[in-house]
Amino acid sequence: MKMYKVEKYASGGGSYDEGGGNIKIGMWVEWQKIYINHFNNYITYNGEYKNGQKVGRWEICLIQFNKESNNWKKCVSGGGSYDEVRGLKIGKWVEIVSEISQIGEYLNGKKVGIWKDIDNENKLIACVFYGFGGFELNRSMTYYSYLLEIGNIQNGKKVGKWEIWSRNNEFMGGGSYDEGGLKIGRWIDLDKVNSYKQKNIGLYKYGKKVGQWDSWLLHGDKLNMKIGGGSYDEEGHEIKFGMWIELDEIFIYQNFRYITQKGEYKNGYKVGRWDINLIQFENKHNKRIGGGFYDQEGYGKKIGQWIELDEKKKFILNGEYKNGYKVGRWDISLIQCDNERNKLMQKIQILSFENVLVVEDHMMKEVMKQRLGSGFRYLKIKAGTISKQLRMVNIIMIKKVGIWVEVKIKRNNQYMKVKKIIICGN
Repeated sequence: MKMYKVEKYASGGGSYDEGGGNIKIGMWVEWQKIYINHFNNYITYNGEYKNGQKVGRWEICLIQFNKESNNWKKCVSGGGSYDEVRGLKIGKWVEIVSEISQIGEYLNGKKVGIWKDIDNENKLIACVFYGFGGFELNRSMTYYSYLLEIGNIQNGKKVGKWEIWSRNNEFMGGGSYDEGGLKIGRWIDLDKVNSYKQKNIGLYKYGKKVGQWDSWLLHGDKLNMKIGGGSYDEEGHEIKFGMWIELDEIFIYQNFRYITQKGEYKNGYKVGRWDINLIQFENKHNKRIGGGFYDQEGYGKKIGQWIELDEKKKFILNGEYKNGYKVGRWDISLIQCDNERNKLMQKIQILSFENVLVVEDHMMKEVMKQRLGSGFRYLKIKAGTISKQLRMVNIIMIKKVGIWVEVKIKRNNQYMKVKKIIICGN
């Protein structure tokens, strides 16, 4: 028997057979000296030898010098199993390379599938995909991305199982590709919205979504709340039908809130009543802040009275649609995330026959009155668009008659006369 001791804090040893062939047998503790942060550190390997081959479960431990306590401590643990016949690594392993833990699976002594590199702060820094011959086929790093996607690539196409991991070493999603690079079977798709994320969970058939899909909202890299979803046709056309709840926007103010739209799809088009809801994340309080109707013919056109949000989801717009176009008077209010009444910011008048928007901002109103009252005859206002259907125009006030204003519209460097319209506002 031979025993050895390395310095003061790392020791090990084991037994050899009595035949003099230097064949290790029984339980052993082996060590390896490594150099980290200007200090000698040690990795120990603890397991069983049988006829000179490692068998069964082996434990790995990094013993590192701590400068603050001026002492040694156990920092990282790992290990895995060897088969009982050939001494080859099999199954799941956690190996230690310097301060990096490498986590993955062995098959007949070869690395296969997805291997992850984890630093000493438990942060994911890389993933590597190995083929069945133990060859590295794909490597993905997290230096420039919070999320990491890893899997096999053949002939430039993703095939087989793919996984999505966060920088915090949390499994986020993934699924499988067929040999043609099309998604198949159950998938967890990940959509990032602001600094929060949305998971969509459902089935793919030949690269197309089919059947029921559910949407989950994430916070802190964990599934927290089911927020909606709906159904796709089974033929693989990705046509939505039936009732749906869709995530529209997320607010990150004093408290975490999000906006959903709820209604019915028919042959891929919105029909009937749709509601817009503001939901508080903590207590799931649901407040309806808008909505309206789509035509029943399936053209997806808004009709009648609507309360909706602007494109940046900061304002509430209240007015009327006719055949999918805004008409008449529209009020603009600031979205309130609490129970306060929405604050009126602007009122607008739409000239449906010219498809032109006239705007008076309440904050501009006093300035306008002062200028007109001081004898100014002309005042130029630049009106922004509320939707893609409305054009950017220059409106010139040329005469004030009570609450009425006569305007001319400048388009293509030519002025077109427009009838008197009322400027909305108090």
